[in-house]
Amino acid sequence: MATTTRAVLRQRLSEAIGDFQSRTTTAEGTTTSLKDVNLKNLPGGGDINHFEEWFVLMTSGANEGEFRRVRSYAVATTTIVVESAFGSAVDTNVTYELHRITPQTSTTPSTGPSRNSTRPSTSGSGTRLWWWMTC
Repeated sequence: MATTTRAVLRQRLSEAIGDFQSRTTTAEGTTTSLKDVNLKNLPGGGDINHFEEWFVLMTSGANEGEFRRVRSYAVATTTIVVESAFGSAVDTNVTYELHRITPQTSTTPSTGPSRNSTRPSTSGSGTRLWWWMTC
């Protein structure tokens, strides 16, 4: 019997709701920024702060498994700045995912929401989605 990883489940769920972008950095960033010249080719990628309040999940490199909320996006430099620092500076050719909804929670279905967790919501719509998986 084949097993499906949480990463594959996250991808499939995200794709089903139109919330999946798998990307690769194209230049070195910092602990609070990443650069990807191909962001401008995405729908809305030419708009200032289009990715503001989205989430970045690092899927390779020194920060693999870490996710951060986007503070700002600069079209001119195709740079995403996150709200809190990653453990290490983001390198070139590191894979990451972009999500409108947080890709990770700190709970499981059997225990329910923890007191310290917050339920993610999509920007503007008020629709709530609870992810019952972690990376």
